[in-house]
Amino acid sequence: MTHFLILQLSVLSLLPIAMAPNRGSALKKVSVSFAIFHFVLAQFLWLAGSDLKSGLSFLDPLFDVNAINIHMIPFLSFLNMLILVGTPARFVEKNMMDQIHLNGFFALLLLTTKSPLLLALIWLIYPLPVVWSLYERYGKNQNFFLSYQLVSGILGAISIYFGHMGTGHANLLMEAFFFIAIIIRIGLFPFHLWIPKLYEKTTFGVALSFLQPQIATIMLFKVVIAGKLPTFLYPLHILAGITCLYAAIVAIRQTSLRKTFGYLSLSYNALGIVGIGMMSQNIHQPLNEYSQMGYVGAILVILSVGLAHTSFGVALWNTEARRGYLSLDEYHGSRTPLLSLAVLSWGLTSIGFPGTMSFVAEDLVFHSVLEDERWICVMLVVATAINGINVLRLNYKLFAGARREYGEGDLNLREKALFFTICIFLILGGIFPSFMVNQTHSAVMKVQQKHR
Repeated sequence: MTHFLILQLSVLSLLPIAMAPNRGSALKKVSVSFAIFHFVLAQFLWLAGSDLKSGLSFLDPLFDVNAINIHMIPFLSFLNMLILVGTPARFVEKNMMDQIHLNGFFALLLLTTKSPLLLALIWLIYPLPVVWSLYERYGKNQNFFLSYQLVSGILGAISIYFGHMGTGHANLLMEAFFFIAIIIRIGLFPFHLWIPKLYEKTTFGVALSFLQPQIATIMLFKVVIAGKLPTFLYPLHILAGITCLYAAIVAIRQTSLRKTFGYLSLSYNALGIVGIGMMSQNIHQPLNEYSQMGYVGAILVILSVGLAHTSFGVALWNTEARRGYLSLDEYHGSRTPLLSLAVLSWGLTSIGFPGTMSFVAEDLVFHSVLEDERWICVMLVVATAINGINVLRLNYKLFAGARREYGEGDLNLREKALFFTICIFLILGGIFPSFMVNQTHSAVMKVQQKHR
Protein backbone atom coordinates (compact mmCIF):
# COMPACT_ATOMS: atom_id res chain seq x y z
CA MET A 1 0.00 0.00 0.00
CA THR A 2 2.79 2.44 0.87
CA HIS A 3 4.63 1.80 -2.39
CA PHE A 4 1.36 2.14 -4.29
CA LEU A 5 0.79 5.57 -2.72
CA ILE A 6 4.32 6.63 -3.65
CA LEU A 7 3.65 5.61 -7.25
CA GLN A 8 0.38 7.54 -7.20
CA LEU A 9 2.14 10.64 -5.85
CA SER A 10 4.83 10.35 -8.53
CA VAL A 11 2.23 10.05 -11.30
CA LEU A 12 0.24 12.98 -9.87
CA SER A 13 3.40 15.11 -10.05
CA LEU A 14 3.63 14.48 -13.80
CA LEU A 15 -0.03 14.41 -14.88
CA PRO A 16 -0.45 18.23 -15.01
CA ILE A 17 2.39 18.39 -17.54
CA ALA A 18 0.37 16.21 -19.93
CA MET A 19 -3.16 17.37 -19.07
CA ALA A 20 -2.95 21.10 -18.31
CA PRO A 21 -3.87 23.48 -21.15
CA ASN A 22 -1.20 25.69 -22.66
CA ARG A 23 -2.26 29.05 -21.28
CA GLY A 24 -4.74 31.13 -19.36
CA SER A 25 -6.50 30.70 -16.04
CA ALA A 26 -7.38 27.10 -16.89
CA LEU A 27 -3.67 26.21 -16.80
CA LYS A 28 -3.32 27.39 -13.22
CA LYS A 29 -6.62 25.81 -12.13
CA VAL A 30 -5.61 22.39 -13.43
CA SER A 31 -2.10 22.63 -11.93
CA VAL A 32 -3.39 23.79 -8.55
CA SER A 33 -6.13 21.12 -8.51
CA PHE A 34 -3.59 18.35 -9.03
CA ALA A 35 -1.30 19.92 -6.40
CA ILE A 36 -4.13 19.98 -3.84
CA PHE A 37 -5.02 16.35 -4.54
CA HIS A 38 -1.31 15.48 -4.29
CA PHE A 39 -1.13 17.13 -0.85
CA VAL A 40 -4.27 15.36 0.40
CA LEU A 41 -2.83 11.99 -0.65
CA ALA A 42 0.54 12.85 0.94
CA GLN A 43 -1.26 13.84 4.14
CA PHE A 44 -3.04 10.49 4.18
CA LEU A 45 0.32 8.75 3.80
CA TRP A 46 1.67 10.73 6.78
CA LEU A 47 -1.35 10.06 9.01
CA ALA A 48 -1.55 6.34 8.23
CA GLY A 49 2.06 5.65 7.23
CA SER A 50 3.08 3.71 10.31
CA ASP A 51 0.03 1.44 9.95
CA LEU A 52 0.30 0.82 6.20
CA LYS A 53 1.96 -2.26 4.80
CA SER A 54 4.51 -1.68 2.08
CA GLY A 55 2.67 -3.71 -0.57
CA LEU A 56 3.95 -4.31 -4.12
CA SER A 57 6.94 -6.26 -2.81
CA PHE A 58 8.65 -6.16 -6.19
CA LEU A 59 9.23 -2.42 -5.53
CA ASP A 60 11.06 -3.07 -2.24
CA PRO A 61 14.51 -2.65 -3.88
CA LEU A 62 13.46 0.74 -5.28
CA PHE A 63 11.57 2.62 -2.56
CA ASP A 64 12.27 3.30 1.09
CA VAL A 65 9.52 4.96 3.11
CA ASN A 66 10.91 5.34 6.63
CA ALA A 67 9.76 7.51 9.53
CA ILE A 68 11.66 10.58 8.24
CA ASN A 69 10.34 10.23 4.69
CA ILE A 70 6.78 9.97 5.99
CA HIS A 71 7.23 13.43 7.57
CA MET A 72 8.93 14.96 4.54
CA ILE A 73 6.55 13.85 1.77
CA PRO A 74 3.64 16.12 2.91
CA PHE A 75 6.14 18.96 3.34
CA LEU A 76 7.37 18.62 -0.26
CA SER A 77 3.80 18.37 -1.50
CA PHE A 78 2.68 21.43 0.45
CA LEU A 79 5.61 23.53 -0.77
CA ASN A 80 4.78 22.65 -4.37
CA MET A 81 1.12 23.52 -3.78
CA LEU A 82 2.10 26.80 -2.08
CA ILE A 83 4.27 27.87 -5.02
CA LEU A 84 1.60 26.98 -7.59
CA VAL A 85 -1.23 28.67 -5.67
CA GLY A 86 0.93 31.73 -5.01
CA THR A 87 2.07 32.14 -8.62
CA PRO A 88 0.98 35.64 -9.77
CA ALA A 89 -1.53 35.51 -12.63
CA ARG A 90 0.67 37.56 -14.95
CA PHE A 91 3.51 35.02 -14.68
CA VAL A 92 1.45 31.89 -15.38
CA GLU A 93 2.88 30.07 -18.40
CA LYS A 94 2.93 26.43 -19.40
CA ASN A 95 6.68 25.82 -19.40
CA MET A 96 7.21 27.43 -16.00
CA MET A 97 4.41 25.40 -14.43
CA ASP A 98 5.83 22.23 -16.00
CA GLN A 99 9.26 23.04 -14.57
CA ILE A 100 7.77 23.44 -11.07
CA HIS A 101 5.97 20.09 -11.39
CA LEU A 102 9.16 18.39 -12.58
CA ASN A 103 11.11 19.80 -9.63
CA GLY A 104 8.50 18.33 -7.30
CA PHE A 105 8.64 14.97 -9.08
CA PHE A 106 12.44 14.69 -8.88
CA ALA A 107 12.43 15.82 -5.23
CA LEU A 108 9.91 13.11 -4.33
CA LEU A 109 11.98 10.42 -6.07
CA LEU A 110 15.21 11.57 -4.41
CA LEU A 111 13.50 11.42 -1.04
CA THR A 112 11.98 7.94 -1.41
CA THR A 113 14.36 6.04 -3.71
CA LYS A 114 16.88 3.60 -2.24
CA SER A 115 18.17 1.84 -5.37
CA PRO A 116 21.78 3.14 -5.78
CA LEU A 117 21.52 3.20 -9.58
CA LEU A 118 18.20 5.04 -9.67
CA LEU A 119 19.24 7.39 -6.88
CA ALA A 120 22.49 8.28 -8.68
CA LEU A 121 20.61 8.92 -11.93
CA ILE A 122 18.02 11.19 -10.30
CA TRP A 123 20.71 13.10 -8.41
CA LEU A 124 22.46 13.74 -11.74
CA ILE A 125 19.36 14.94 -13.63
CA TYR A 126 17.66 16.78 -10.75
CA PRO A 127 18.78 20.26 -12.02
CA LEU A 128 17.34 19.69 -15.54
CA PRO A 129 14.10 21.71 -15.01
CA VAL A 130 16.20 24.69 -13.93
CA VAL A 131 18.51 24.22 -16.93
CA TRP A 132 15.40 24.23 -19.13
CA SER A 133 14.18 27.47 -17.53
CA LEU A 134 17.56 29.19 -17.92
CA TYR A 135 17.90 27.98 -21.51
CA GLU A 136 14.58 29.63 -22.39
CA ARG A 137 15.86 32.92 -21.04
CA TYR A 138 19.55 32.96 -21.88
CA GLY A 139 20.18 30.14 -24.35
CA LYS A 140 23.52 28.48 -23.69
CA ASN A 141 24.77 31.31 -21.48
CA GLN A 142 24.15 29.61 -18.13
CA ASN A 143 27.64 28.54 -17.10
CA PHE A 144 27.21 29.93 -13.59
CA PHE A 145 24.66 27.17 -12.90
CA LEU A 146 25.83 24.32 -15.13
CA SER A 147 29.43 24.34 -13.94
CA TYR A 148 28.41 23.88 -10.30
CA GLN A 149 25.67 21.33 -11.00
CA LEU A 150 27.79 19.18 -13.32
CA VAL A 151 30.53 18.81 -10.72
CA SER A 152 28.00 18.12 -7.95
CA GLY A 153 25.96 15.78 -10.13
CA ILE A 154 28.90 13.68 -11.37
CA LEU A 155 30.66 13.39 -8.00
CA GLY A 156 27.39 12.72 -6.21
CA ALA A 157 26.29 10.06 -8.70
CA ILE A 158 29.67 8.30 -8.48
CA SER A 159 29.66 8.29 -4.68
CA ILE A 160 26.02 7.15 -4.47
CA TYR A 161 26.38 4.31 -6.96
CA PHE A 162 29.88 3.02 -6.24
CA GLY A 163 30.05 4.02 -2.59
CA HIS A 164 26.35 3.34 -1.89
CA MET A 165 26.07 6.52 0.20
CA GLY A 166 22.35 5.89 0.34
CA THR A 167 22.38 2.21 1.20
CA GLY A 168 25.73 0.68 2.15
CA HIS A 169 29.32 1.26 3.25
CA ALA A 170 31.52 3.86 1.60
CA ASN A 171 35.27 4.25 1.54
CA LEU A 172 37.07 7.52 2.19
CA LEU A 173 37.29 8.55 -1.48
CA MET A 174 33.56 8.06 -2.01
CA GLU A 175 32.85 10.03 1.18
CA ALA A 176 35.05 12.85 -0.12
CA PHE A 177 33.15 12.85 -3.43
CA PHE A 178 29.83 12.95 -1.61
CA PHE A 179 31.04 15.73 0.72
CA ILE A 180 32.02 17.93 -2.24
CA ALA A 181 28.79 17.14 -4.10
CA ILE A 182 26.68 18.01 -1.06
CA ILE A 183 28.32 21.33 -0.19
CA ILE A 184 28.00 22.44 -3.83
CA ARG A 185 24.36 21.39 -4.16
CA ILE A 186 23.45 22.98 -0.81
CA GLY A 187 25.54 26.07 -1.57
CA LEU A 188 27.84 26.19 1.46
CA PHE A 189 30.77 28.63 1.44
CA PRO A 190 32.82 28.85 -0.79
CA PHE A 191 30.51 27.17 -3.37
CA HIS A 192 27.58 29.50 -2.75
CA LEU A 193 27.62 32.09 -5.53
CA TRP A 194 25.28 30.24 -7.87
CA ILE A 195 22.29 30.44 -5.51
CA PRO A 196 21.82 34.25 -5.33
CA LYS A 197 22.47 34.41 -9.07
CA LEU A 198 19.89 31.71 -9.74
CA TYR A 199 17.21 33.69 -7.91
CA GLU A 200 18.16 36.70 -10.02
CA LYS A 201 18.23 34.90 -13.38
CA THR A 202 15.17 32.63 -13.32
CA THR A 203 11.60 32.94 -12.04
CA PHE A 204 10.93 32.82 -8.32
CA GLY A 205 8.70 29.77 -8.78
CA VAL A 206 11.33 27.60 -10.47
CA ALA A 207 14.11 28.68 -8.08
CA LEU A 208 11.95 28.12 -4.98
CA SER A 209 10.72 24.70 -6.11
CA PHE A 210 14.32 23.63 -6.77
CA LEU A 211 16.01 25.01 -3.65
CA GLN A 212 13.52 25.23 -0.79
CA PRO A 213 12.63 21.52 -0.47
CA GLN A 214 16.30 21.22 0.65
CA ILE A 215 16.52 17.68 -0.72
CA ALA A 216 20.33 17.70 -0.53
CA THR A 217 20.11 18.51 3.20
CA ILE A 218 17.59 15.69 3.75
CA MET A 219 19.86 13.25 1.88
CA LEU A 220 22.77 14.40 4.02
CA PHE A 221 20.72 13.74 7.16
CA LYS A 222 19.91 10.19 6.01
CA VAL A 223 23.57 9.52 5.22
CA VAL A 224 24.86 10.89 8.52
CA ILE A 225 22.30 9.16 10.72
CA ALA A 226 23.23 5.89 8.99
CA GLY A 227 26.75 6.31 10.39
CA LYS A 228 28.49 7.47 7.21
CA LEU A 229 30.59 10.53 6.43
CA PRO A 230 32.24 10.68 9.91
CA THR A 231 35.53 12.09 8.58
CA PHE A 232 33.86 15.09 6.94
CA LEU A 233 31.15 15.77 9.48
CA TYR A 234 33.06 18.35 11.51
CA PRO A 235 34.28 20.34 8.45
CA LEU A 236 30.68 20.34 7.22
CA HIS A 237 29.58 21.64 10.62
CA ILE A 238 32.13 24.48 10.47
CA LEU A 239 31.34 25.43 6.85
CA ALA A 240 27.64 25.64 7.70
CA GLY A 241 28.31 28.04 10.60
CA ILE A 242 30.57 30.20 8.42
CA THR A 243 28.00 30.25 5.60
CA CYS A 244 25.23 31.29 7.99
CA LEU A 245 27.14 34.35 9.20
CA TYR A 246 28.87 35.21 5.91
CA ALA A 247 25.63 35.19 3.89
CA ALA A 248 23.88 37.36 6.47
CA ILE A 249 26.67 39.96 6.31
CA VAL A 250 26.84 39.96 2.50
CA ALA A 251 23.04 40.38 2.25
CA ILE A 252 23.34 43.81 3.93
CA ARG A 253 25.32 45.19 0.98
CA GLN A 254 22.99 43.97 -1.78
CA THR A 255 20.84 46.38 -3.75
CA SER A 256 19.08 43.68 -5.78
CA LEU A 257 15.92 42.36 -4.13
CA ARG A 258 16.45 38.87 -5.53
CA LYS A 259 20.12 38.66 -4.57
CA THR A 260 19.25 39.80 -1.05
CA PHE A 261 16.66 37.04 -0.87
CA GLY A 262 19.21 34.54 -2.22
CA TYR A 263 21.76 35.34 0.49
CA LEU A 264 19.05 35.20 3.16
CA SER A 265 18.14 31.77 1.81
CA LEU A 266 21.77 30.64 2.11
CA SER A 267 21.97 31.84 5.70
CA TYR A 268 18.67 30.25 6.79
CA ASN A 269 19.28 26.88 5.15
CA ALA A 270 22.77 26.53 6.65
CA LEU A 271 21.19 26.28 10.11
CA GLY A 272 19.91 22.79 9.40
CA ILE A 273 23.41 21.63 8.43
CA VAL A 274 24.76 22.90 11.76
CA GLY A 275 22.25 20.70 13.58
CA ILE A 276 23.10 17.65 11.47
CA GLY A 277 26.79 18.18 12.22
CA MET A 278 26.19 17.47 15.91
CA MET A 279 26.54 13.69 15.39
CA SER A 280 29.55 13.19 17.65
CA GLN A 281 29.10 9.55 18.67
CA ASN A 282 29.55 6.14 17.13
CA ILE A 283 26.35 5.22 15.33
CA HIS A 284 26.14 1.93 17.24
CA GLN A 285 25.63 3.89 20.48
CA PRO A 286 22.49 5.81 21.48
CA LEU A 287 22.47 9.49 20.50
CA ASN A 288 23.34 11.84 23.33
CA GLU A 289 21.07 14.70 24.34
CA TYR A 290 22.80 17.32 22.18
CA SER A 291 22.89 15.12 19.09
CA GLN A 292 19.17 14.46 19.50
CA MET A 293 18.45 18.19 19.81
CA GLY A 294 20.60 18.89 16.76
CA TYR A 295 18.87 16.27 14.62
CA VAL A 296 15.34 17.20 15.70
CA GLY A 297 16.17 20.89 15.28
CA ALA A 298 17.62 20.26 11.81
CA ILE A 299 14.44 18.51 10.62
CA LEU A 300 12.22 21.21 12.11
CA VAL A 301 14.37 23.94 10.52
CA ILE A 302 13.86 22.27 7.13
CA LEU A 303 10.10 22.10 7.74
CA SER A 304 9.34 25.43 9.41
CA VAL A 305 12.01 27.72 7.94
CA GLY A 306 11.55 26.09 4.54
CA LEU A 307 7.81 26.82 4.66
CA ALA A 308 8.25 30.38 5.97
CA HIS A 309 11.02 31.25 3.52
CA THR A 310 9.09 29.84 0.55
CA SER A 311 6.11 31.97 1.63
CA PHE A 312 8.46 34.94 1.92
CA GLY A 313 9.65 34.35 -1.66
CA VAL A 314 6.06 34.01 -2.93
CA ALA A 315 5.16 37.32 -1.25
CA LEU A 316 8.13 39.06 -2.91
CA TRP A 317 7.18 37.46 -6.24
CA ASN A 318 3.68 38.93 -5.93
CA THR A 319 5.19 42.31 -5.03
CA GLU A 320 7.22 42.18 -8.26
CA ALA A 321 4.07 41.24 -10.18
CA ARG A 322 2.50 44.49 -9.05
CA ARG A 323 5.47 46.81 -9.55
CA GLY A 324 8.06 45.14 -11.78
CA TYR A 325 11.79 44.89 -11.00
CA LEU A 326 12.60 46.31 -7.58
CA SER A 327 15.94 47.67 -6.37
CA LEU A 328 16.84 48.22 -2.73
CA ASP A 329 18.89 51.35 -3.36
CA GLU A 330 15.75 53.49 -3.22
CA TYR A 331 12.39 53.63 -1.46
CA HIS A 332 9.33 52.27 -3.26
CA GLY A 333 6.55 53.92 -1.29
CA SER A 334 3.39 51.84 -1.45
CA ARG A 335 0.01 51.73 0.25
CA THR A 336 -0.56 47.99 0.30
CA PRO A 337 -0.62 47.26 4.05
CA LEU A 338 -1.58 43.58 3.84
CA LEU A 339 1.13 42.82 1.27
CA SER A 340 3.64 44.67 3.43
CA LEU A 341 2.48 42.69 6.47
CA ALA A 342 2.85 39.41 4.52
CA VAL A 343 6.42 40.24 3.47
CA LEU A 344 7.38 41.34 6.98
CA SER A 345 5.64 38.43 8.76
CA TRP A 346 7.10 35.69 6.60
CA GLY A 347 10.51 37.35 6.53
CA LEU A 348 10.69 37.54 10.32
CA THR A 349 9.26 34.03 10.71
CA SER A 350 12.09 32.77 8.48
CA ILE A 351 14.69 34.01 10.96
CA GLY A 352 12.94 32.45 13.99
CA PHE A 353 10.69 35.20 15.32
CA PRO A 354 9.54 34.33 18.88
CA GLY A 355 6.17 32.61 19.05
CA THR A 356 6.58 30.76 15.75
CA MET A 357 7.56 27.19 14.90
CA SER A 358 10.84 28.34 13.34
CA PHE A 359 11.84 29.89 16.69
CA VAL A 360 11.46 26.49 18.36
CA ALA A 361 13.46 24.80 15.59
CA GLU A 362 16.33 27.29 15.71
CA ASP A 363 16.37 27.22 19.51
CA LEU A 364 16.96 23.45 19.41
CA VAL A 365 19.86 23.91 16.99
CA PHE A 366 21.37 26.69 19.11
CA HIS A 367 21.21 24.58 22.27
CA SER A 368 22.70 21.57 20.50
CA VAL A 369 25.91 23.50 19.75
CA LEU A 370 26.00 25.62 22.91
CA GLU A 371 27.76 23.03 25.07
CA ASP A 372 30.67 22.00 22.80
CA GLU A 373 30.84 24.63 20.06
CA ARG A 374 30.02 27.94 21.72
CA TRP A 375 31.81 29.99 19.10
CA ILE A 376 29.54 28.52 16.41
CA CYS A 377 26.53 29.30 18.60
CA VAL A 378 27.73 32.93 18.82
CA MET A 379 28.05 33.03 15.01
CA LEU A 380 24.49 31.75 14.63
CA VAL A 381 23.07 34.29 17.09
CA VAL A 382 24.90 37.17 15.37
CA ALA A 383 23.77 35.91 11.95
CA THR A 384 20.15 35.75 13.14
CA ALA A 385 20.33 39.33 14.45
CA ILE A 386 21.82 40.56 11.15
CA ASN A 387 19.16 38.68 9.18
CA GLY A 388 16.50 40.46 11.25
CA ILE A 389 18.04 43.76 10.17
CA ASN A 390 18.09 42.53 6.56
CA VAL A 391 14.38 41.66 6.62
CA LEU A 392 13.42 45.00 8.19
CA ARG A 393 15.60 46.87 5.67
CA LEU A 394 14.05 44.99 2.76
CA ASN A 395 10.51 45.66 3.97
CA TYR A 396 11.26 49.33 4.65
CA LYS A 397 12.77 49.84 1.18
CA LEU A 398 9.82 48.18 -0.56
CA PHE A 399 6.95 49.82 1.28
CA ALA A 400 8.20 52.99 3.04
CA GLY A 401 8.79 56.44 1.64
CA ALA A 402 6.68 58.79 -0.45
CA ARG A 403 3.98 57.02 -2.42
CA ARG A 404 5.18 56.32 -5.96
CA GLU A 405 2.73 53.75 -7.29
CA TYR A 406 -0.93 54.29 -7.97
CA GLY A 407 -3.66 51.81 -8.78
CA GLU A 408 -1.88 48.71 -7.50
CA GLY A 409 -4.07 46.33 -5.56
CA ASP A 410 -3.46 44.87 -2.15
CA LEU A 411 -3.76 41.13 -1.45
CA ASN A 412 -6.66 39.49 -3.27
CA LEU A 413 -8.87 36.80 -1.74
CA ARG A 414 -6.60 33.91 -2.83
CA GLU A 415 -3.51 35.63 -1.42
CA LYS A 416 -5.28 36.50 1.85
CA ALA A 417 -6.33 32.88 2.33
CA LEU A 418 -2.76 31.72 1.67
CA PHE A 419 -1.29 34.34 4.01
CA PHE A 420 -3.57 33.64 6.98
CA THR A 421 -3.45 29.83 6.59
CA ILE A 422 0.35 29.68 6.73
CA CYS A 423 0.59 32.27 9.50
CA ILE A 424 -1.89 30.33 11.65
CA PHE A 425 0.02 27.08 11.09
CA LEU A 426 3.42 28.59 11.99
CA ILE A 427 2.08 30.47 15.01
CA LEU A 428 0.18 27.47 16.38
CA GLY A 429 3.35 25.41 15.88
CA GLY A 430 5.24 27.96 17.96
CA ILE A 431 2.67 28.22 20.74
CA PHE A 432 2.06 24.47 20.94
CA PRO A 433 5.32 22.95 19.70
CA SER A 434 5.18 19.66 21.61
CA PHE A 435 3.28 17.75 18.91
CA MET A 436 5.75 18.47 16.10
CA VAL A 437 8.81 18.14 18.38
CA ASN A 438 7.63 14.77 19.76
CA GLN A 439 6.69 13.45 16.33
CA THR A 440 10.04 14.48 14.87
CA HIS A 441 12.01 13.11 17.84
CA SER A 442 10.20 9.79 17.55
CA ALA A 443 10.97 9.61 13.80
CA VAL A 444 14.66 10.42 14.35
CA MET A 445 15.02 7.75 17.02
CA LYS A 446 13.27 5.12 14.88
CA VAL A 447 15.59 5.75 11.95
CA GLN A 448 18.69 5.82 14.18
CA GLN A 449 17.76 2.56 15.90
CA LYS A 450 17.29 0.94 12.50
CA HIS A 451 20.99 1.57 11.76
CA ARG A 452 22.41 0.59 15.18
